[in-house]
Amino acid sequence: MAHPCSIVCPRNAISFPEGKALIDQDKCIKCMKCVQVCPYAAITRRVRPCAEACGVDAIDSDEEGYARIHQDICVSCGLCTVSCPFAAISDKSEIVQVTFSLMERKRETTSPKLHAIVAPSFTGQFGNKVSPEMIFAGIQRLGFDRVMEVAYGADCDTILLAEKYTTKQGKFLGTSCCPSWVLTARNSYPDLAENIADSYTPMVETAKKIKESDVHAKVIFIGPCIAKKYEALTTEVSGYVDHVLTFEELAALFVAFEIDLSTIGESPAIQDASMLGRGYANASGVGNAIIRTAEEKFGITDISFEKADTLSDCLEMLKHIDKGSTCPDLVEGMACPGGCVGGPGTLASPPTAARHVARFASSAPFEFPVCEKIES
Repeated sequence: MAHPCSIVCPRNAISFPEGKALIDQDKCIKCMKCVQVCPYAAITRRVRPCAEACGVDAIDSDEEGYARIHQDICVSCGLCTVSCPFAAISDKSEIVQVTFSLMERKRETTSPKLHAIVAPSFTGQFGNKVSPEMIFAGIQRLGFDRVMEVAYGADCDTILLAEKYTTKQGKFLGTSCCPSWVLTARNSYPDLAENIADSYTPMVETAKKIKESDVHAKVIFIGPCIAKKYEALTTEVSGYVDHVLTFEELAALFVAFEIDLSTIGESPAIQDASMLGRGYANASGVGNAIIRTAEEKFGITDISFEKADTLSDCLEMLKHIDKGSTCPDLVEGMACPGGCVGGPGTLASPPTAARHVARFASSAPFEFPVCEKIES
């Protein structure tokens, strides 16, 4: 009798000693083709969803079979938190601190002004009928004094990185907007990591500009990223960003404050950033912005570009660069599938969010980045 599993296996990993199917784990590449064709559903794949989601292999099982996270390997991407079917892994939430700040601001008008800075992936997170302008208006109704696009900081970063490319010394110029990607490179390929730009992320660039105009302001970042919570606690960043919320936590605030975004009428246009800055949320968006700006401002052309989204793909990309099989001029790394639109703090599916990001970017007031002083 024919065995479909052995027929479809590309590595001849399946044999039949004593008439029973045996999979040679050393040969198996986990392509799952045998699972798909087995007429008896006799082949299953038992994996921990959190471990499978971890691109740096920071999760395994202890002696008793419980999941264990190796903190010395973990890069705080947060994808395990949304992959665990039992909600057994959580990140540190600052929603209580932000709520207290909002309530204090309403009680005491002399308290520090609250600035919400919103990641480029925000558009589309609350449904097709809620426009970006309605989301900004809703955030303002929570009690924030100002709501601003982090794409503004992306513009500042783009100009800086395009200029850095003109004086590039190493093998390549690596983007630095994703902290999990940067940590992964430093942990696994420290020599190559030296090529990653030492610039601040768009979140920090935006917060810095706000603090320059109002040193007492409180800045709350709202985005898709759990790694930003780690970043905001670091010594270099904690002075600029006071708290970090995910889009999921923002949705909880809307519910708590009884704000229905669908009922918000016409709202002021958002004009903080360029088309290229708003495109940062999608994979290739950062690299594309740098390439376009380098050509427009410095006349540089023919920049070879390589990108990866998901940390496992980032490691694979770095491996090829380390071996010399690829030699890109510009390298973009993203921890999440599809870029920031695939972050663990999102509400919309990555393909849906990516379409909304592209649409919102096309409506930007200007194409190329500008980084002007923020007025308080």
